[in-house]
Amino acid sequence: MMGENLVIVTNGHDAIPIYSNTKSLSWARFLKQIAGIFGIDMSQEEMLWHQPTPGEERYFSDPNPKNKSLAMWSEALYRQHLYPGQHLENLWKAMSSRLQNGLNWTNLRTRHSGDGGPTMLMDFCAESLITEVTRNLFGELIYEIEPSLTQYIYNLNEENWKLLVFSYPSFAAKQAARAKARIFDAILNYVQSPAELREDSAGLVRTYINEHESAGCNAQTIAGLLCLTLFGANVNVYRLNYWMLSYILRDQGLLETIRTEIAPAFQSNAVNSQYIYDSCPRLCAVWFEALRLTFGGVSVRDVTAPVISHGKRLRPGSTVMIAIRELHSNADVFGANVDDFSATRFLDTDLDKSPYFRPFAGGMNICTGRYLAKRTTLVYVALLLQNLDFEILGRSGAALENGKLPPHEIDQAIPNMGIMAPKKGQEMYVNISERKSG
Repeated sequence: MMGENLVIVTNGHDAIPIYSNTKSLSWARFLKQIAGIFGIDMSQEEMLWHQPTPGEERYFSDPNPKNKSLAMWSEALYRQHLYPGQHLENLWKAMSSRLQNGLNWTNLRTRHSGDGGPTMLMDFCAESLITEVTRNLFGELIYEIEPSLTQYIYNLNEENWKLLVFSYPSFAAKQAARAKARIFDAILNYVQSPAELREDSAGLVRTYINEHESAGCNAQTIAGLLCLTLFGANVNVYRLNYWMLSYILRDQGLLETIRTEIAPAFQSNAVNSQYIYDSCPRLCAVWFEALRLTFGGVSVRDVTAPVISHGKRLRPGSTVMIAIRELHSNADVFGANVDDFSATRFLDTDLDKSPYFRPFAGGMNICTGRYLAKRTTLVYVALLLQNLDFEILGRSGAALENGKLPPHEIDQAIPNMGIMAPKKGQEMYVNISERKSG
């Protein structure tokens, strides 16, 4: 392929050693490429990836016994704040409060009431979730700097493949390029603002800025890296929420079952989020199945030293690609009708632990935000089903014809780095109103 030796992995067991091999396989080239696209100062690239030697002056406030580069040390910082522990609990406590306040009918009805006409469900999920996720990370200042930030994040997410997969020039990806530029400008302004104006930001963001400034990174590089952070936090979650809601709403029996299941979480004024993600197996099964069915990303590794994979010797310069959608479509693992949604596929099974189930990739590039993402998605969907009623409409918001639900398929034609979109013209439209019962 274009002079490269490309190896595509479709066997889940073959993926295990590829994810775990960090000596002969690397994803650094891809990470550097993405960081460059998001605007880091390329004159500082060497500093970001320089691996300090033992005895070299330490520029981190925390120990760095493995002598990681600044870029790899940053990954460890994400894990420290986003893996189970007190940092994650602090971040989730704030996020849970934002979701509960933002998703009650009083705050939603001015924009999304039934009297306001049809609502595209994807737009609703994006607007209501991107805003809360972004504020939870960056605080209120970021929206004072750029009030339209949510729309720009959405615009970038919808066409990110043009920049991140195919590296289109700006004139060929105008919407995505303009959105990326506006997001970068907002975060650059944010980074350059006095620290006391950023005190309501998440501890992760404050620590990230402080450590990178101490390491000698300039504002442009920090802004570019935080753009990548913001993109990662928002690119998949609202689309996954959309698919979960759309699958549930199209099945009245499933809707009633899940509403019954989540009801005990709403017996007090504050939602019991622990109950939702510990004691709602049917909602969790929908989450797993939506991930399996709609995730279209791949994992890529460069071969940096000779390595054996599935009996084949791979030479340096080769590229290994793990086709995650192919793993998720294996009927021998996931059973019959793998192209169809099944609300019970992951119920009372350990399929989520299968090496063929890889929505968060694996190894060094496993998604560090997966714990927060799961909590956010489950509680978001539960809050909406508890607080709102949804009436499914026909194409473009028209009335249903003879009560028949319109087609609703995944768009597999567009390259994607995560959760796929519905086919054009098949986006779900709904009327939204306050839930009258239950």
